[in-house]
Amino acid sequence: VTVSPLWYRWVNGAYDAYGHDGGRIAGFSLQRQDLVPLASKTRTSVRVPTNDNEPFLYSLVGSIGFAPNARVWRNFLDWAECAIDNDVDVSVDGLVTSTWWKHLDKRGMWTQHFIYYMNRLGLGCLYHFPKDARKALGV
Repeated sequence: VTVSPLWYRWVNGAYDAYGHDGGRIAGFSLQRQDLVPLASKTRTSVRVPTNDNEPFLYSLVGSIGFAPNARVWRNFLDWAECAIDNDVDVSVDGLVTSTWWKHLDKRGMWTQHFIYYMNRLGLGCLYHFPKDARKALGV
């Protein structure tokens, strides 16, 4: 992924505007979030919110162009080290990502650990869903 020179400006602006939102923001993502991670057949009728072109919190990490909230990230790294050492099951009921995690290298899938961590603490990643999908800060 190559990020646009505007990425840094966007992340700083997003952090200034939303980063102090009661500690609910785990990070910011450039990824156009379109994964509905439900494992059941109902996932076809559920859509990611577009939020009328306004930024929104979503409880799934967007690993592409991800900029974590430093405070949350430091705490997560401490927690993740302990969770990995103690073989903690970081499955989240109903999420397809949990199925992936069970079948892949558990130590290498940091995203599932972060999804679990966000879920337990009620955190989310901030996304922007531009109306014009051709406008991107990363390609």
